[in-house]
Amino acid sequence: MTRYSKMNDATHCFMKTCGKKVTFMEKNTCVCSKCKHGFCTLHRLAEEHECPHNFKEDVNKEKFIKENKCVGEKLVKI
Repeated sequence: MTRYSKMNDATHCFMKTCGKKVTFMEKNTCVCSKCKHGFCTLHRLAEEHECPHNFKEDVNKEKFIKENKCVGEKLVKI
């Protein structure tokens, strides 16, 4: 089995430098929610596997929406 086919196999870590076999539990719990690849426990965090997703952009969008939310003032009861 070549290195390339090992990386594409779902039973191995998707990190280029690792290629470690992934256990059944890791296969279900160590999948990145943004890039949808499976990793071993060492590379499960986005910082560890160099995830291409820009998390700072997501935070900035949420912050922008919160700050610019248009909410009317409540009416005073008579």
